[in-house]
Amino acid sequence: YYSDYYSPQHQQQQQQQQQERQTSLESSSDSSSESSSDIWASELLATQQLIQTDVRNNSAWNHRWFALHQGTTHGHKNTTTTTTHKMATLLPTELDYVLQQIALDVYNESSCRYFVALLKEQQQQQDNPPTDWIATYLPQLEAVRQEHNAATAATAGIAPSTNDTDDDDDAAAVVSALLDLYQAVGNVAAARTLVERLQRIDPIRRKYWDYRDTQLLQRQERQQQQQEQQ
Repeated sequence: YYSDYYSPQHQQQQQQQQQERQTSLESSSDSSSESSSDIWASELLATQQLIQTDVRNNSAWNHRWFALHQGTTHGHKNTTTTTTHKMATLLPTELDYVLQQIALDVYNESSCRYFVALLKEQQQQQDNPPTDWIATYLPQLEAVRQEHNAATAATAGIAPSTNDTDDDDDAAAVVSALLDLYQAVGNVAAARTLVERLQRIDPIRRKYWDYRDTQLLQRQERQQQQQEQQ
């Protein structure tokens, strides 16, 4: 019995069976991966349909984030290189989609927060070569704001606002998103202009905007001190 077990014919048979099991496992893994991708794609489509019905459906936006990241903790230490690369590939299409939804309702906090979260998340990733996503998409969000203000002014029969001191019908959701993005890239002057705007157009959260302004002022003072020391 033992001589048969250690015979070359038996060992060759064992190796062949092991290769067959490995091939079967790899095939099963590939099939599972494809099935998983199909599931997440269908989930994204489902959220898109829900958002089309109600662009302010915050639960749909939350689930879209989860589906886009395929249930992974993207942006954290255990993020895989594959997931990061996949997100970078999907990002332009996703950001364009979100901008369209923001333009449909500039007062919608859900789409604006989603937009900011995507950009700030990518800012934390180490792309190779690096991509300045905020620099690319911040002007486009500014354009959405300006188009809204111009359309509102035209409807009211008045001249469109040319600065941030006029009392036009500005959208706090978009302005606060711009504030976060300018702050993320270190443009404190632009961020302070926007927070002062929010203090006027969003009086319910006036104390919060006062707090943000204090933070920005302290940061601005530190920047000035560093420049003086240089």
